[in-house]
Amino acid sequence: MRKSDRIIRVGTRGSALARAQTQMIIKRVAELLNYPLEHIELVLINTRGDAFPSTPMKELGGKGVFIKELEHALLTNQIDLAVHSCKDMPLELTEGLEIIGLFDEGASHQDVCVTPYESWQKMPTHSRVGTSSLRRFGQMKLLRPDCEVIFLRGNVTSRLEKLKQGDFDGIILAAAGLQRLGMHITCPMFELDEMVPPFNQGLLALQARAEDDSQWLMIKENINLSLKMRMIWEREIAALFAATCQSAVGIYVDIQSHCEGAIVWIFAMNHLNDWHRAHAYCDNLEAALSWTIREFRLKTHSWSKCTLAFV
Repeated sequence: MRKSDRIIRVGTRGSALARAQTQMIIKRVAELLNYPLEHIELVLINTRGDAFPSTPMKELGGKGVFIKELEHALLTNQIDLAVHSCKDMPLELTEGLEIIGLFDEGASHQDVCVTPYESWQKMPTHSRVGTSSLRRFGQMKLLRPDCEVIFLRGNVTSRLEKLKQGDFDGIILAAAGLQRLGMHITCPMFELDEMVPPFNQGLLALQARAEDDSQWLMIKENINLSLKMRMIWEREIAALFAATCQSAVGIYVDIQSHCEGAIVWIFAMNHLNDWHRAHAYCDNLEAALSWTIREFRLKTHSWSKCTLAFV
C-alpha cells in the first residue's frame, strides 16, 4: 500500500481493554505498512455482548456476540480492518472476510485468580470466586471443591470493582487482559496442570475483507508462524468438541522450537461425563486430532472450516 491521504479505519469494541489492544495493533499496522500513524483511525462499535453486560452469553446467542457488528461494519465498508480477541471468534469464520494478521504482543495465555490473599490456594475455606466461564468453573471446583464459584460477567474494570467491594474473595481473569491494561499482576498465574485456558486466549486477530487482499500483503507476509500454528491447531481441536469460548473446554497448544511439533493440553468432559485433563506431545495436527479423539473417546471427528478464511 502506498502512502496517501487515505484514512485506514480500524474497528473495535468500546471497552477499555478492546481500545488498548487495538491501539497496540494500529501501531503495528503503521510499522508494517510504513504508513502514517495519524492516517489510521480508531472506530468504536458497540456489540450485542457489550450492550448486555450482565446477561449470560448463552442467552445472547453464544457464538460471535462480540464480533457480529464489527464484521457487518467490515462487509458494508464502514471500516477497513477489525481487531478481535481470537477466542471470541466462532470456529467457522465469516465468508468474504479473512484474518490478515495475528498478534499476541507478548501477553500471557494463562488465567489468574486475582485475590487480596497471597494466592488462590491461600483463600479461606468456602471463599466466593467469580467467573463467567464454565471452563473456569469446572477447573476451579476441581482445585478448590470448598469454594463457591459464582457467575460474574462484565468488563475487567467492573469485575475488579466487585472484588474491591468485597463481593468476592477472588475473581478469575485472563492474564493477557490485565497486562494489556497496564495492570501489575501480583498473584501467581495458574499452571497448565491447574487450569487450561480456552482456545486462542491471548491472541489478537486483524480481520479484513477478502476482496481487499492485495492491500495488506505486508501485514500478511509478517504473520508469526508459531502464532498461526497455535491458532489453527487449537481451533481444529476445539471443532472436535464443537467448542466456543463459553464451552467447558480448555485447549492450549504449546508450539515447540522451530515449530517442530507441540505439546497439546486439553480440559474437557470425557465419555463418562467426568472432568478430564490430559496433555501429550504431537508431531503434527493430524496426530493431535487423532490423540484427542482417542483420549476423550469422541464419537465424531469432522474437521472444521476454521482455517478457510485464514491466510
